[in-house]
Amino acid sequence: MNESPAQHSWWRRLTQLAVFPLLIYLVLTQLIRENYPFSHYPMYSRPNSKAVRIQFLADGDGKPLPVVWHTGVSPSKVAKLHGNRMKNLDDDRAAALDVLEFLRETNARRRGRELPPRIRLMETTVAFQNGRFVESERVMAEHAAPSPK
Repeated sequence: MNESPAQHSWWRRLTQLAVFPLLIYLVLTQLIRENYPFSHYPMYSRPNSKAVRIQFLADGDGKPLPVVWHTGVSPSKVAKLHGNRMKNLDDDRAAALDVLEFLRETNARRRGRELPPRIRLMETTVAFQNGRFVESERVMAEHAAPSPK
């Protein structure tokens, strides 16, 4: 028995659309939440007006340094290292100094890519205040290379 197109159910027509797999994926991401490879992208789902903090490695004068080239550690990992150390130390400066010591140790294994004698962990904060963006910068900690023996 042949069915005419008018006799197809709405579900059958929906499954034949090219975007049907995308629709199924969207429904699954909302039901399953954060289970790889499904994600509902929570970092974008609740925007807020909190200040954005960016941490970076700098020389003694505050000029940014290419941390990956010097240490092999990514800039995002530098901020994560600081956050992890804050859990144990509860002192912002001590945590930042510990990160700088770690970066210095990591750099010691990279010949020809020596860090300057003084390095700083810097933090730039970008906030939205009074209808405009405001940027501030601070030195979290400074570390001097040990003197050669």
